[in-house]
Amino acid sequence: MVIKIKILFSLIVLCSQHLIAGGLDNSTAFGTRTFTLGGLYFAGSPGLGSINSNPAGLNYLTGKAAELAIISKNEENNFESTSRGVFKSFRNENYSIGGGFYWRMNNGITIGAAYFPVADYRSDWPFVVLRSTDTSSAVLPFSMKNDLQIFSISPSVAFQLGEFSLGISANIYRITQQISFPLNNKDWGQNTGLAAYQFNYSLDGWAFGVTTGLQFDFNEDLRIGLTVKSGMNSKIKGDAESRIFSDLDSTASKTNASTKIPIPWEFGVGLLYKINDNTFINFDAGYSVWSANNGNLSITYDNAGWNNRASIADSLPGFSANSIPIGSKNTIDLGIGVEHISDGGLIYRAGYRFSQSSNTSASYGFLFPIVDQNFFTIGLGYKDENLTIDAGIAYTFSFTTKVGIDENKFLFGEYSADGYIPSLTLRYNF
Repeated sequence: MVIKIKILFSLIVLCSQHLIAGGLDNSTAFGTRTFTLGGLYFAGSPGLGSINSNPAGLNYLTGKAAELAIISKNEENNFESTSRGVFKSFRNENYSIGGGFYWRMNNGITIGAAYFPVADYRSDWPFVVLRSTDTSSAVLPFSMKNDLQIFSISPSVAFQLGEFSLGISANIYRITQQISFPLNNKDWGQNTGLAAYQFNYSLDGWAFGVTTGLQFDFNEDLRIGLTVKSGMNSKIKGDAESRIFSDLDSTASKTNASTKIPIPWEFGVGLLYKINDNTFINFDAGYSVWSANNGNLSITYDNAGWNNRASIADSLPGFSANSIPIGSKNTIDLGIGVEHISDGGLIYRAGYRFSQSSNTSASYGFLFPIVDQNFFTIGLGYKDENLTIDAGIAYTFSFTTKVGIDENKFLFGEYSADGYIPSLTLRYNF
C-alpha cells in the first residue's frame, strides 16, 4: 500500500510542478474520473460528478460518501496578426474547488448535493498602446482580460425503476464576471485627455436550471446514458468604471451596468461497455445550443452619457463598449475513455476529448479567443475500503483558426491555444 500511495503522490507532484497558466476552455468536467475518461462520461457513475454530467448515475453508487475535487487550468492563448503582431496571454494558475456528498438511502433512491464549477473561463493579455501625432506621442499600459466564472449549487436525486435509473438535479448558478479593456480617445489629437482609457466591469448575478438524466442497462456488459441540461440567458449586473467620461464629458466615471450571459442548452448521449471484468470503455457525444443568443454581450448603462459614447466601435479591443462579440454557433463535443482496474488495486485511465468552439469568425478577439480543442488525458486511481484517490492530467492543444479581414476587420489573424490541466479528487465513504 505504501508503494501505491507513493506512485499517486508522485503523479500529483508532477502535475503541480509543470503547470503555469491562463484560461482557454469555458466548460469544466467536475471530478477527476470524469475528467480523465473524456470529460463527458454520460453513461458512467463517477461519484459526485454524476450530479453535473448525468444525475441518474448516482443510483449506481453504494453507501454514503463525501467528496472533494480540485482542478487547475494552466493555459495560454495566442493571437498572431500581420497588422498587430504576435500576442500571448499570461499563464496564470486558475484553481477551482468543488465538493459535496451523496447517500444511497435504499435500493431505489439516492440523494446528493454538490458545489462545483460549471465554467471557469479566464483570458488575460499584456497590452500596451502606442499612439503618436506630429507633435506628441504616448505609450500606455492597459489590462485586457475576461474572467467569467459560473459555480453551481446542485441538490440531486436519482430513482431506480427496474433496469432504468432516472435522475434530476436542480442547478442554482452563481455567476461573476470581471472585464477590462481599453478604448481610444478620438479627441486626443486636439490635446484633450489621454490617448486611450481603461474600462473595468465587475458584474454578478444568479440563475436557475435543471439537469435530467436516464441510464439503462441494455445487458450486463452495456449501459446507455442520456442527459439534458437546461439553458437560459441570465442577467448579471454591477459596476462599470472609466475616467474617459469624467475627463471628456464631465460626467460620472462610474455607473451601474448590466448584460445577459448565455448558458447553453446541453444534450448528451453515452455508451459504457465492459470489455472484461477489469476493463471498461466509454463513448460519449454532447451537443450545445448557443444560437439562442444574438452573438453579442449587449451592455446597458444607467448613465445616458455612457450609452451615447459607448456605442462607437473601437479598433483597440475590436468592439464598442456596449456590444462585445461572443460565440453563437452550436457546438459538438466528442469523448472516449478507457479504464482498467489492476489486480493490485490501482486504477489506470486514459481519454480523449474534442471540444468545438462556439465562436464565429466575427466573434474572435482578446476577450473570447476560444478555439476548437483537443484534450488528451491520463489518470491514476487508488481505492481501499473507505478512501478513494483519483489524480489526472490533461494536455490540451488547439487547431489553429484563421480569421480573414473580410470576416473581422479589427482582429483578423490566427488564433491558437495550448496548456495543461491537473485534477485531483478525494472521496471518503462512511
